[in-house]
Amino acid sequence: MRGKQMMAVKQPNSGERVWVDRATGEVINLDRAYAESDRQMAASRRKQAQWAAAGLSGPARNWYVLVVEPGADIPVDSDLVSRKVETWVPLDTFLSKPRPGREQSARSQLAIPGYVFVHIEATDDVLQSLLATDGVVAPIGGWTMPKPVHDKDIGTLRAFLALSPFERKKRIRAEAKASRNIAVGAAVRIVNHPAEGHAGVVIREGRDGCLRIDVAMMGGTVAMNVPVANLQIIG
Repeated sequence: MRGKQMMAVKQPNSGERVWVDRATGEVINLDRAYAESDRQMAASRRKQAQWAAAGLSGPARNWYVLVVEPGADIPVDSDLVSRKVETWVPLDTFLSKPRPGREQSARSQLAIPGYVFVHIEATDDVLQSLLATDGVVAPIGGWTMPKPVHDKDIGTLRAFLALSPFERKKRIRAEAKASRNIAVGAAVRIVNHPAEGHAGVVIREGRDGCLRIDVAMMGGTVAMNVPVANLQIIG
């Protein structure tokens, strides 16, 4: 017989079953090998059950926002969708600039880079599965008490992204006018937004009627663009 040859040997005094590799002399404990295989299969079944639970519909499910590593938005979304988890990555669709001899085309870009929305039941098992997902940093609010996002706020964001360019510019101009009352360095609180309830400090003006805010969360600060309409001055 070519290649690796194995032969059975008598059970040792301990009662354990073993195989001996004739080529290397390595002794393989079959009982331990089978036990390890069973352990790995059980762990795999538990993980599959956790992901299945995450995708189940029911009154306990809520929207949560996952903070992801730079550039990991789409990979994380694809990974979760493959496990039948309901997700949403907000995309901003716009028309490309007209060029001679070319028609305008619709393009999409991430509306809120660095964040992926998930609709789950935030049980310990489901959160452990999210924690093990490549590219996921943490949910807003932290792993112990992730902060749910109201359906109303999801609807508000979807509605804004669905506005026509004209309607969006009109709203942006109104918010830009309101932003003059919020100075750089002002302490603010976020309202009617996925990060509702968090406080931060204005660090500079952003784009499209937003202000760039250093938001205190997860034991540190996270910089994000927040529309002026979703900010309240503290004090």
